Amino acid sequence: MNDVLEVLSALANIASIVRFLLDLRRFLKSKEEDKQPVDDVVQTRKEPDGNQAPQSKHRAARAPVDKGRALLMHC
Repeated sequence: MNDVLEVLSALANIASIVRFLLDLRRFLKSKEEDKQPVDDVVQTRKEPDGNQAPQSKHRAARAPVDKGRALLMHC
């Protein structure tokens, strides 16, 4: 019976480590995406006098998230 409990405990520990590694991978991928430059998209709109004026759009800024703390609390 004790052997079975030890095996189950070891499997639970392995599952916890795998979840942590998957979360770490997801965290690192999100950091990599944040480093990519944001290109401006230039659109033109007509002014009342008929001339076209460039208008730039920017990607909305994200709120900072403390993902490191979330990973540590997961363990």
